[in-house]
Amino acid sequence: MENTPIIFNGRPMMVGNHRPGGLYAKGADAYLLIVDLTTGQEVARFGKGHSFVSALISGAELNVFATEFVDYGVKMDMRGINRFTTTDLKTWKQETAIPQTPGEQIFNSSVCRDEQGYVMAYELMQPVQFCFKFARSKDLAHWEKVPNLVFTGEKNEYSACPVIRYFAPYYYVIYLHAAIPGHDGWI
Repeated sequence: MENTPIIFNGRPMMVGNHRPGGLYAKGADAYLLIVDLTTGQEVARFGKGHSFVSALISGAELNVFATEFVDYGVKMDMRGINRFTTTDLKTWKQETAIPQTPGEQIFNSSVCRDEQGYVMAYELMQPVQFCFKFARSKDLAHWEKVPNLVFTGEKNEYSACPVIRYFAPYYYVIYLHAAIPGHDGWI
């Protein structure tokens, strides 16, 4: 599933999620975890009921973004994107980053830093299954959705799993584009 490699306090680690049950996953069984990439050992477990994880280091603070859900698959009951923060991998603070509005189903997210603060790309099922929108923050805690900006591919096509990066003066979004009739493959 979704993972983000990080270097935290000089240690290479992987922020990931555990979501058993495949198409019929239940939030009660899911959680987030951090694995030390040198030893292979799990060093933190948190975020019960969360999946679709991404992470960003800001100073001494690890910021983890993940979607909260109750049921996933045939019946989806999502809650929006939460932000978890820690400086020691033991004590975690949780707060809402992107609340879900009625009718939305939010999945993956990715965050990067730019000159004005931070930008998030986050995946939804509307107006196209799948697409992504954007939000901005000056402090990683308070997010504002960018109005009227949605990416759906050149012909309102499936565009999922966004990963956003900023290298001045350009933003790059890497995403999954599924093969559809008339399209010759994955991009």
